[in-house]
Amino acid sequence: MKRLFESLLAGIILFSILITFFRYGHKVVERKSTYIDLKENWQVTFDGINYIIQDIHIRSVLGEKEKQDKIVKFSRSFYLTDSLKNENLALSIGGIPLGHKVYINGHLIGESPFDDFIYNDWNARYTYFIPMEFINLNGENKIDIYMKSSYEYGSSQEIFIGKANDLIKKDKFMNSYFMSIYFSLALINFIVAAYFVNMYRLNKFNKKYLYFSLTLICTAIYYSNYFISSSIFGYLGFQKIIFSALYISVLSFVFFLRKNYGIEQNEFIKYLSIIYLFLIIVMIIFCNDIYKLTIYRKKLEFIVLLAIGYIIYISIYAYRKYIRNKFIYLTVYSISILMIVHDILIDLSIIKKYNAFHYNSYAIMLILFYMAYELSSEQNNIYINSIKDPLTGLYNRRFLDSYISNAYNKKGFYTLFIIDLDNFKKINDKYGHIVGDIVLKNAANIINNRLPENCIAARYGGEEFIVFCEKSKAFSINLAENIRREIERYNWTKEIGDRDIKVTVSIGAVEFDFKDEFVNVLNLADSALYRAKSNGKNRVEWIN
Repeated sequence: MKRLFESLLAGIILFSILITFFRYGHKVVERKSTYIDLKENWQVTFDGINYIIQDIHIRSVLGEKEKQDKIVKFSRSFYLTDSLKNENLALSIGGIPLGHKVYINGHLIGESPFDDFIYNDWNARYTYFIPMEFINLNGENKIDIYMKSSYEYGSSQEIFIGKANDLIKKDKFMNSYFMSIYFSLALINFIVAAYFVNMYRLNKFNKKYLYFSLTLICTAIYYSNYFISSSIFGYLGFQKIIFSALYISVLSFVFFLRKNYGIEQNEFIKYLSIIYLFLIIVMIIFCNDIYKLTIYRKKLEFIVLLAIGYIIYISIYAYRKYIRNKFIYLTVYSISILMIVHDILIDLSIIKKYNAFHYNSYAIMLILFYMAYELSSEQNNIYINSIKDPLTGLYNRRFLDSYISNAYNKKGFYTLFIIDLDNFKKINDKYGHIVGDIVLKNAANIINNRLPENCIAARYGGEEFIVFCEKSKAFSINLAENIRREIERYNWTKEIGDRDIKVTVSIGAVEFDFKDEFVNVLNLADSALYRAKSNGKNRVEWIN
């Protein structure tokens, strides 16, 4: 229930941040003035041959050899509205994969070179200022846009003319939004990957941390496609890196899920993985132009769909056998898989929808962050179990030594109690070890519940406990006495059923400072405990 509450709270906070950001963004991009929408009615020309009238949205030329590797010209006319005739004007354009040149009435107003293919323009928006001398205020104007048609042509985003100030503000916001979001995701992935690499370094027998780290790193590389605008590898080399990272992340995530849920490796999966990696290497070596790379990766995505199907199978297997918080698990995976499959079907042209918003990036983020949360929770539980006594829930001696060692870096006075259950052997002999364990656990709870800030309790061994406080004797005298008194007055009838049982403790306490050797402090506290036992038990004795 606690995990469900934490997850819901995190979701509410994230949703609130997104809504706030969206509302702010809406105000920034809102176009209060009239603008000219240039989305439709374009004459498309390939090398001087007029083809069709269409909108400017992305079109694939895969399978149309007469349209491949051509300069595509989009042309249309427009008239200025009265509200724009006395304004400084600009044209906003974006989402063109392989560069472009824009002309107004035959005058070049802006370009992104498409000759050398070093730019990664598909996710960027450009705002080009239109000088008034290029514009016919009262008549027809013509806009021409030149593009490259290696594997597709057109724009995945809107195009329009409006007030320069409004468009500059809008495009700056949108570019900053996308770049900052994906850069942040990539950076977070690298940081989280470093954490799990360290987990693997400490637990090399468990390769799931290694596979999950590799998944995070490859995903971070994939995210760079959304914020890196140019590359020393060129557009082709950069896209090879991007898609290789994406496909490797799918494979490493499969390996991670198998290890995480204890599914044994088999030869069939091993051979499929080798073939899968071989196909990625083939893509890197032999796809020597954008068109071949696009054809190849679209074919490879059918294999990715199979891998996703296998991930769904593992997810269902885990859901039935291992998952406790089934609602959160089912919600995360259902939403994520639907978003990923949606984008793959668009990329394969099985369904038709054109926009610049890619759901798969957010789906991957959702799954990986969920798994990181689960793994960190698991690791936290392992750590907690390693520093706590399994019976009483108090810290163990190893953690106490580490804690005290760190506390000694601070100047000041400290106090230490050794608490010993009186006549505990008689309780075990009379009632049995099960009752003895009940007494130990309840006594530990009483001690732990009484501790103020900067005090910790540990099981020292057998029926002995240690309390260490970063407090002086003046404060700790009442603490020690209250612990003794509360254990003496505790009603054991509800746990044990014998009204005659009586449990008391003897406490040896000592005050010391940071200059004292801790071994000597323990000996002094032990001497104080011996004095308490000798003086009749059920008492606190101090040694200064």
